[in-house]
Amino acid sequence: VERLSFVPNSFGEGLSEVDKEKAWWEEEPEDEVPVFENPEEEEKWNETRKAKIEEDNSEIERSWRKPSQFLYVWGEGFFKTPDLQVRFIADGKVTTATGVYKNSKKIGCTVPTLEGVSPGVQSTVVEVSFNGQQFSQSSKTIKVLCYDPKMSDAEIKKWEEDLLKEAQKANTASGKAKGKKK
Repeated sequence: VERLSFVPNSFGEGLSEVDKEKAWWEEEPEDEVPVFENPEEEEKWNETRKAKIEEDNSEIERSWRKPSQFLYVWGEGFFKTPDLQVRFIADGKVTTATGVYKNSKKIGCTVPTLEGVSPGVQSTVVEVSFNGQQFSQSSKTIKVLCYDPKMSDAEIKKWEEDLLKEAQKANTASGKAKGKKK
């Protein structure tokens, strides 16, 4: 596992739920490296790619995902198998999700509900297995929002809104502090 990235909320926009589900399970072509006419073109392409990876990493560090949202796991040498799994470890508890083979460098999964985990935003380790038994030695961490199972839908919605407000305040304060350092 080299990195994680969020699947855009716009994934499947305009599709019915059935078509969105079908699209999620489809394989995707690997990003092709173009043929460059000169070294400057290649350098610009590499810089753009690096900036996108840095943006994804930053989003993973500052944001969280909720159960049922999509996540990409990036690496090398992934292969298609019916036993593809993504394991989430938080608060000492393990939850496994079905991995969706996208290509040899990308696996998708749906963030599962992490049961038996303290409510709140939990730092969660993500690992991959191709046989359901042995998991990757390399892993990455994501923040996952974990709920108290006793909360009603209305309580969950209000709680999420409060957490978002707190996060926005923290990001604004962080941005102001960075601006003062310059």
